[in-house]
Amino acid sequence: MNKSNLRKVFEKNTANHEKLIRLENILDNQKSPFKIVVYGKYNHGKSTFLNAWLNQSELFNTSDKRETVINQKYFDQENNIAWIDTPGLDAHEQDDAEAQEAVKEADIILLVHDIISGELDEKELKMIESFSMTNKQKLKLLLTKIDQNEDNLPLIINNIENQINHFPVKLFPISPIRYQKYSQTSIDKWKQASRFEALQIEIQKSISDRDDLRKQEIMGLCDDLTLALNSKKKAASDIIYSMTQQIETKQNNCKRDAQNKFNSL
Repeated sequence: MNKSNLRKVFEKNTANHEKLIRLENILDNQKSPFKIVVYGKYNHGKSTFLNAWLNQSELFNTSDKRETVINQKYFDQENNIAWIDTPGLDAHEQDDAEAQEAVKEADIILLVHDIISGELDEKELKMIESFSMTNKQKLKLLLTKIDQNEDNLPLIINNIENQINHFPVKLFPISPIRYQKYSQTSIDKWKQASRFEALQIEIQKSISDRDDLRKQEIMGLCDDLTLALNSKKKAASDIIYSMTQQIETKQNNCKRDAQNKFNSL
């Protein structure tokens, strides 16, 4: 089955159609930049995190008001990595759609949650469930602003760990503000207090394993699409069987009626 015919099979199922497009893009562009997408709800600190991470304080706009309305990229040419800052979710319908476009092409998703908000809400949990289905190593959960709620930090982290304990997602509590202080002063206590080191190790491992991660994603996508095709095949077989039974019933009824008329002559 060629690409065109396969797309037609899934064109009425958005999720499977998007998986097919993602699979095609990985296979056709194996040397494309490794895309790390920072994603999450409005005003949870995505841009602040990226500025601190990339050590460029004004690379991405930060504010309490709605700033990021389109996907913004920083390209690390040396390492062939694209860092993508997405619009905050729940601020505007168009922003949500824009962010979703970036996520479709992500190799790694950094889901940012402001720990001041407490536990994850239903929408964030659905995001985690959705992202965890195909590629179990794609999603990382960042709990930001830990410096602003330290008294309740252990309890909140424990509650969030309980929320996600049945999902294959790693959790990283971090303070971008403290890491920015470290970048400005080179004082180690700020680096330790930021808790960035564990995340740095994790991201570097993902970058080093990029080919294996993409292979795993390819296998996951193929498994999902194969299941979907088998489901469609079974549904089609059931329809054919039902139609065949109906035809046979009508044929038998027709034969019986004809025989009865013949016998009555």
